[in-house]
Amino acid sequence: MPVDYINSLKTARMQLTADDYDAGAGPGTIEILTAGYAEVLLIYTLDNPCGTVAGDPAALNFSGMPKSANGLAGGVAALGRIKDSNGVIRASGFTVTAVGGSGNFQITSTAVQAGQIVDLTSGQIIHG
Repeated sequence: MPVDYINSLKTARMQLTADDYDAGAGPGTIEILTAGYAEVLLIYTLDNPCGTVAGDPAALNFSGMPKSANGLAGGVAALGRIKDSNGVIRASGFTVTAVGGSGNFQITSTAVQAGQIVDLTSGQIIHG
C-alpha cells in the first residue's frame, strides 16, 4: 500500500528535488529523448533556480516557460531527463507529450526534425 505523506513533507521533499537539479555553478538542462533513451532530440536550459514548489499535492513547476530549442535529430519524443550544470543525470523517466497532454513535459510537437524549433511550454513534477 502506498504511503500518504502530509503536504508539508511533500513540499520539503520536492524542494530538495529542485535543489538537486540546481546543483553545480550554473543552470541544469532538460533533455527530450526518443523511447529507450536512444536519441537526444532536444535540450532546454533550465532557469537557475529551476522552478518553484507549491500546491497540494506538492509540485515542482519549472520556471521560464516557454523555452525554445532546435531539434538535434529527428524522431518521436517520448522521455525526458534532467541534468545538473555539471552534466550529471539527476532524474530520468519523465513523460513527454504534446501541448494539452498529461506529460511531465509538454512540447509543441512530439514529432521532431533536426533543426526544427520546438517549444517546451510547461514542465511539472508532482510528488508521488
